[in-house]
Amino acid sequence: MEVQKRSQSYFAGLNELLGNMLGDPELEPAKDYLNELRRTVPTWRERFLKEARVSGREIFRAELFVDDSIWRKCVRFWGQGGGYRDRVSKCLQEWCDAHPHLVESIEKRIQSAWKDGFLQPLAILCDSTDLLSAPPE
Repeated sequence: MEVQKRSQSYFAGLNELLGNMLGDPELEPAKDYLNELRRTVPTWRERFLKEARVSGREIFRAELFVDDSIWRKCVRFWGQGGGYRDRVSKCLQEWCDAHPHLVESIEKRIQSAWKDGFLQPLAILCDSTDLLSAPPE
């Protein structure tokens, strides 16, 4: 959800930009190209979001699965009346906060997914792959 929230403005902005470009009579010769780009962006977006979701799930699952103490703690909440889900959620949030290296690993995978799943196909479609190897300014 975090990745979707963080990337939403980029995709919305690109869609708006493409819509504006399609309405510009001077860009009529590029209309087919712009329409293709507009049709393809949602596929890239879904691929990127899926990779981010899978990465987060895999990285957290690998450490959570073997941590018996967290599961024993969550099991103890059962039978304590209302609020079970909230207590388990809080417990798992605390566990996640205590493992910042996992968040760093996920962030690296997300950045890689952004580059591979969105920027690279966009650069290829725009015949601008040289932009991906340019040093940051």
